[in-house]
Parts: sequence; structure tokens; C-alpha cells
Amino acid sequence: IQQLKPYISVACTTISRIHRKCCMTNTSFYKWLSFSTISLLLGVYILAQWELFSEIIPISTICICFFVVLSIGTFYIGHRASRSENPYLMTQLSMMLVLLKLVCCIVIVLVYDRNYMPANNAYLIPLFLIYLTYTVFEVIMLTKANKKANEPR
Repeated sequence: IQQLKPYISVACTTISRIHRKCCMTNTSFYKWLSFSTISLLLGVYILAQWELFSEIIPISTICICFFVVLSIGTFYIGHRASRSENPYLMTQLSMMLVLLKLVCCIVIVLVYDRNYMPANNAYLIPLFLIYLTYTVFEVIMLTKANKKANEPR
């Protein structure tokens, strides 16, 4: 855990930088999505070097791919929803997406556990970190889309 502190610090600093920007453009979205994804892949690879986490690469890669696709879809849906007349649509969308991701993660875990019968449950730790990273990323992204929509024109 002590070896991961520098990576966690960099991730927290990066998230705060994303949050300070006024809006999420296509370029900045793909830049931060790429950064988050590459960071997670490197983190999974580093964790997989330890015996306890030796089986995490397949499930982690599947989850990262799933969240990347979901994040891209969320980005475009969020931009469309930000133009809506309904002021509560963005909040509803954020809550629905968090619930959808949670349910999908549970299904992924159950299918993986039932089909591959891993030796331990250590794969849940990186899975939770992946879920948390993309959830924070999407909430920030949707907040930026909502701020941009509410700016005076």
C-alpha cells in the first residue's frame, strides 16, 4: 500500500485539475479518459506482480473496457441532456448512470466468480478502484457539461 501512495497522490491532483476547468470539451474529455485508463492499466499491471493479485488482469481489463465504452456514451448523452429544458435531467442522468454501473459491476463479479472460480477475492479491490475512478470521472464530466449548459449565452 505504501508503494501506491505516490500514484494515489498524482491521481487526486489530476482529478482536482479536471474539476477546476470550466467545461469538458471533446479534446479534454478524451485526454482525461486516456490518462485515467492508462493509469488504471498500469496500476493493474503493478498489482498483478504480487502473488495475491495474480489473477486480476482479465477481470480488470474487461471492467476497464466496459467503463471506457460507458464513459464515452455518458459523455455524449450528457451533452445532449445539458441542452434539455428539464433542469433535473442531469441529476437524474448522473444517478441513473451510477446505479447502472453498480448493477453491471455486480453482474460482472458474479459471472466472473461463477465461471472462473478465482483462488481468492483479491480481484474485488482493483475492481472497486476501477469503478470508483470512472464514477468520479463521469460525475466531474457531467458536472462540467451542466455548468457549460447553464452559462449565460
